[in-house]
Amino acid sequence: MQKYPCEVADTYAANAKALNSASDNYLGLNWVQAGNYAKEKVDLLCDATTLVQSAREINQYADHELGMNWVQAENYAKDWVEANLLNCQLPKAGDIKP
Repeated sequence: MQKYPCEVADTYAANAKALNSASDNYLGLNWVQAGNYAKEKVDLLCDATTLVQSAREINQYADHELGMNWVQAENYAKDWVEANLLNCQLPKAGDIKP
């Protein structure tokens, strides 16, 4: 509550949920790591609405089209997500002025 203003609460929740799901299912992290990753990266996510689908598609592309094994495909997807979807910034408390 002290780090983020109420105006971004819905975005924060959507980001955390999407990051947790994508990292657990497509980015090679176990459920504990996925939760920690979501907490770490939640304020960097640009578009929660497409994250899970994009992570799945990139993972499958690496697996099927690039011939990577499942570990390599997950690492590839994680690197892609970090480079392409984790480059925004949620406003912090004090950033939004009345």
